[in-house]
Amino acid sequence: MLAAPDVGTESLDICEFISRVSERFGLDSPMSTYSARVVFELVHKAADSSTLTEVREALSYDLRVLFDAGSRGHTAV
Repeated sequence: MLAAPDVGTESLDICEFISRVSERFGLDSPMSTYSARVVFELVHKAADSSTLTEVREALSYDLRVLFDAGSRGHTAV
């Protein structure tokens, strides 16, 4: 298994995360939230359970809610 390059980490709350997605892709907040949920859903489908656990535990609590939401269903975001 290849190790990921050390790119450092930055702690983001959900508002800052969505704001950065919005800025980077030129989307409004609801579309940025939905897009992030779709990407996280794809990660769920592609990764094994141990990798998902590692990714989830690396996220802040509020980003875990987004990570767990999937592209369908309700979230308070």
